[in-house]
Amino acid sequence: MVRHRITKLLIGLALCILPVKALEVRLAWETNAEPDVVGYRVYWGSASRAYSDWIDVGKLTKLTLTNLPNHRLFFAVTAWNGAGLESDYSNEVWVGGPVPGLPGPHRGGMVTAM
Repeated sequence: MVRHRITKLLIGLALCILPVKALEVRLAWETNAEPDVVGYRVYWGSASRAYSDWIDVGKLTKLTLTNLPNHRLFFAVTAWNGAGLESDYSNEVWVGGPVPGLPGPHRGGMVTAM
């Protein structure tokens, strides 16, 4: 059963040189220790904890997303098992400007969400 939360989510941000400014975001997270985990899902969207998009990345623990819109985006990861049960969201990280009540902005370099 998927019980452990993913405790660390790392994010890197690079601004791509494209006709329309787009973001390239690199995410990495620690593996979940549960033996029945079969994969991870990465979620993102323009509002905190209200994700509009997600991708199943299998057992990968890092992902680069390209051609993202150049505005504030929030990211989280979940783990899931063979029975289809999904963990809670990891701690959230974001790019693109300050969020009221939260430290930031998180642009460039690597950020660890604890």
